[in-house]
Amino acid sequence: MIIHICGNFCTGKTTAAEILRRRLGWPVVPIGRVRQALRHELMAWAAAKRLWDAWDRPEPAPGRSGIWVSTGLNWREAVAWGLRPEWPWVFRVRLTAPERVLLDRQARRAAAGFEDGGYWPYAEGTGWLLRSLAVYDRGEVPFPLPVDLTVGTEALPPEAVAEAALDAWRAWCRRRGIIVPPAGDGPV
Repeated sequence: MIIHICGNFCTGKTTAAEILRRRLGWPVVPIGRVRQALRHELMAWAAAKRLWDAWDRPEPAPGRSGIWVSTGLNWREAVAWGLRPEWPWVFRVRLTAPERVLLDRQARRAAAGFEDGGYWPYAEGTGWLLRSLAVYDRGEVPFPLPVDLTVGTEALPPEAVAEAALDAWRAWCRRRGIIVPPAGDGPV
């Protein structure tokens, strides 16, 4: 089972995923960090495909499940997701916020030393990409992947974002006859 947290830069994807990791006990794989570490686009997506295949199971359990973090907007990712007509065990949460909020968060991250001088393989940096991808946050272009839940993160604290994702995921599992422990019982 895969919980895919996607959206623009600075929407809180990694923060929400880390909260879900603590609650569920599942590994988190942020593809941006994988791409940064490998600095090889094809190797990163080959690794992603192996993970998706290993996690594409109905049982929500550590070792068979994971939390995937990405913008969902990289063309190679869109192609990779589309190679299989159905990913029945993927629950996708899209995080969004107004562009001004995202730019403010990006500036605060840069001021705190989180800017890496360019998001590989792009030399322009995350601010340029954030503004380019904001067409989805403004609703000018439809998001290219099917989404099970959209959460606006402008006014919600990270714990509330993660809680909304967990609640919706549990309901999604119930509709499919998948048994998960009730909220608050610790790792699944």
